[in-house]
Amino acid sequence: MVLNPTLANPTGDLVEVESKYKKEALKNASKAKTYGGKRFLGFTPKGAEVWASMSVDRETLDLKVDFTHDLNILLQEGAVMCDKRITVKRGSQSNVDVRDLIRRNAKNQGGKVTIQTLRHIQRLKNAVDMKYSKAYIKGKPTSTLFSYVSWAIFSGSFDMERGDTSWSYIRDEFGFNKDGEYFTVESIPLFDGDVVEPEITVEEDDDKNIFSDS
Repeated sequence: MVLNPTLANPTGDLVEVESKYKKEALKNASKAKTYGGKRFLGFTPKGAEVWASMSVDRETLDLKVDFTHDLNILLQEGAVMCDKRITVKRGSQSNVDVRDLIRRNAKNQGGKVTIQTLRHIQRLKNAVDMKYSKAYIKGKPTSTLFSYVSWAIFSGSFDMERGDTSWSYIRDEFGFNKDGEYFTVESIPLFDGDVVEPEITVEEDDDKNIFSDS
């Protein structure tokens, strides 16, 4: 049974749905050994799919963030950034057509990928790769970093019979350290070449046309 706590059932008994969802989600989180998923970001100029993925291991708290492509490719001419939030649980069927997922989410509001989205996710990957000092304690990611990564890439799924759960229950069950220093994603550095808009060159003839009085 798929339970989505954001939707009321036909009788409007939202409280009962949320209560059952929470119970199932907590149970699944308590049994989970890993947690992860991926977010679709868009198509390259050649039509290849660009995804960002995250995963964490319960025992080691080894947090990983990966991309299928350098995110700069989505800023190239002909690339298309996704205008809906499309996420898939780790281990789900890999043969699902992303265009079908986009159509299924056509009525959903929000989640449009922009250059700010790409920079946000790139900063999070940098934090994980460099073990950003404000985001790690004794080599383990803090609750704050895990929360940021989950919000940006994969916050959970709702098929309770398949072991699904939400990031917040995983955060509590896996025991991420909550004593870390507070930080914002914007405080994480971007490095040279990270998500740089391509320069627009103006041809000499075009330049004359722009400023011409005629």
